[in-house]
Amino acid sequence: MSESIRFSLLQFLFWSAIICFEAFMVPYLRVLGYSPVEIGPIMSAVFGMAILGQPMLGTISDRVRSPRYLVAGALVVGGVAVSMLPLVGSAYGAILAITLVYSLSVNSLPSVLESWLMERQTQNPKVVYGISRGFGSAGFAVGGVVLGVLSERYGPAIVFPIFLGIVLVVAIVAVSMPQRERSEITDTAGRSPKDGFRAVFRNREYLFLLASALLAFTGLRAGLTFLPLLVESLDGSLSIVGSAHSIGAVSEIPFLFLAGWFLRRYSGRPMIVFALAAMGIRLLVYPFLRAPVEILLLQISHGLTFGVFLAASVDYIHRIAPPEHRGLFQTLAPAIYFGFGSILGSTGGGILIESFSLRTMYIVAGALPLAGALVFFRARTGQH
Repeated sequence: MSESIRFSLLQFLFWSAIICFEAFMVPYLRVLGYSPVEIGPIMSAVFGMAILGQPMLGTISDRVRSPRYLVAGALVVGGVAVSMLPLVGSAYGAILAITLVYSLSVNSLPSVLESWLMERQTQNPKVVYGISRGFGSAGFAVGGVVLGVLSERYGPAIVFPIFLGIVLVVAIVAVSMPQRERSEITDTAGRSPKDGFRAVFRNREYLFLLASALLAFTGLRAGLTFLPLLVESLDGSLSIVGSAHSIGAVSEIPFLFLAGWFLRRYSGRPMIVFALAAMGIRLLVYPFLRAPVEILLLQISHGLTFGVFLAASVDYIHRIAPPEHRGLFQTLAPAIYFGFGSILGSTGGGILIESFSLRTMYIVAGALPLAGALVFFRARTGQH
């Protein structure tokens, strides 16, 4: 089996496992009787430890000879922890502890996998980032449909043993990947972590991207975390929740497959502004929907929002980061806007729902990406 096929398989299976937590943890907590305010901190914890975990695992991956073993180990630890969720019942502290382990292990791996994939792309032209990552979106989509049906029939707790089975297979695929050549290992001699962070704070373009994306992903995470509540308010089922996430993932695939073509014709800056603005408009539409099928139709726009941003931001960061600190820049960025943004969105979204309404929460969530698009646009025009 070629390296390109193995990377595509690894991405497909990994993201089909991620959706177990991404889409079905909130319905599971609702079955246990938790309120949105109680759910918010748990879902925030999913992304909280990743703020530390992503740069930490990324740094280790740069320094070790075989990142495949790092990836496999994190998958096994996270898989075993998540499989214990049905065993701890409704014990809030135990659920939170398991969530933290998941966050530090499995949920900290996406940027590591992408860095590994980008590295191999430079060594093997048959390995293409956009295509392999597109298969990841396909796995997310397939997982959402299948797990949605199973959850509807057997209850949302069914996804956790399935998660363990999938990540064990992913770990086997990871271990089968080629070992790095010594020349591919990043030379970190003489480099201090302080040097990297100094470079971050001196890079105006990077800081504006972080600020803009943090605003946007605070809103997006609030909207996605509580999407099951919107489905529930419209008398939708768990299968609708899974299908909504699947449709969103499918809509990413064309943009990821064609990412190279788009980026050769348009720079990352306008693509990022467009993606953030479209993200805000999308979130503002959610509270005005009147049927579950309308949610599914709106999910088609996920590719125009998250898909475009993902491809454009990875390329943009690669271009503006100092070559000697690209690993730090690539892993720190998602740690900030996926991590802090998800904490703020999940916690703040729950508070807004409890204090006001679900509709109010989506209106506030939609305003944030629009503000982020404006900040990034003004930063761009201010440089000319």
